[in-house]
Order: sequence, then structure tokens, then C-alpha cells
Amino acid sequence: MATIQVFTLSSFIRLCQLDTDQKIAAIDKKINGGASYNFYQSLTRAIRAHLAGESSDVVDDILQSPTNAVEREYNTAAYQGFSERYASKRKIEAIKRPRTYEIPGHNISIACDPLFLTLEKDTSWVHSIWAARTPQLQRKYAAVGCLLLRECYRSTALANSTFALANLTNGSRTGEKSVSNTTRAILRSDASTIANLIADVS
Repeated sequence: MATIQVFTLSSFIRLCQLDTDQKIAAIDKKINGGASYNFYQSLTRAIRAHLAGESSDVVDDILQSPTNAVEREYNTAAYQGFSERYASKRKIEAIKRPRTYEIPGHNISIACDPLFLTLEKDTSWVHSIWAARTPQLQRKYAAVGCLLLRECYRSTALANSTFALANLTNGSRTGEKSVSNTTRAILRSDASTIANLIADVS
């Protein structure tokens, strides 16, 4: 039986947007390169700290905690993007409900862990974040992210919410209204391509 490969939502969307050579390199690194590193962990911690009511000094300490200067710069800029669009909303709260969704027929699972929820005009919005500058998030792949979130949480208490991808690099937000039959076809095609590359690299 083939091993199921687990990708975070962001890493899968990123992989979908890479060209073939980059896909192969990324898959090879995932399978054969040992433990992965979460470049955006300080960003996630900082957002959670803010939503828990911690002071700006505590948030800044978290953002400045990585030893890598590029990591500090990227995560601080992404946090600023969060702060400008979402931090002052009247009804916002952190959520922590990780789940995985196995894409049928491809031995690929997507680990989803939305970060925060907002209530806007009686609509509950559940947000996962995108913080990578490269590749730039294409709208069609942000829609793929929304589709995966919907499938992952279909039978849960979050199912009555609207799922969205918050792009913290440019302040945009893509919600489920962007999901179409084309989105489903893109997901099937990319999952098949990635599954085949995994088989080739393994």
C-alpha cells in the first residue's frame, strides 16, 4: 500500500503553483530531506497571542524570536498585513481545530488548521492564512484552498461558516464564492500530477 503524503494547506497550494522542475525538487526534499521547518511559526504564534489579548510587546518579542533575519522580516510584514485588515475587527477570535482531508484516489492528505474567525454582517468567516511572497498566490489557487477547507470541515461545527484564504502579503481575501466547477477540475488535475511525481521520486 502506498504511503499517504501529508501536506499543509499552504504547502500544497504552493506546490500546485510551481513549475514541474520546482515541484520535483520540493517533493524530493519533502520525502528524502528529513524533518521540515515551519518558516511561519512565529507569525502564527504572534497572531494567536494578539487574539489572546497579549500586549504588543509580547507580540513583537515573538516576531523577533527567530534567529533568521529573513524569517523575522517576512513574518513581521505578514503580521502587519493581518493587523491592518483584521486585528481591529469587533468580532474576531482564534480557532484551533486541526483536521486532515484525504484527496480521493491520490494518497495525498491536506492538513488544515484555520487560524481565526470573524463575524461580519451575521456571517461567520473562517480564515486560513497565506504569507508566502513567492510564488504569489493566484486567485484560482486561493479558491482551491477554500474548496479544500470546505471538504475538510464539511461535517463539523464549522460547516455553517464561510471559508476563506487571507493573503497577508497584499491584504486580499478569497472566499468560497470563488469556488466553481473549474476549481474542482484544477484540484483533480494538480492532485493527479503531484501524486504521479511523488511516485516517480519515491
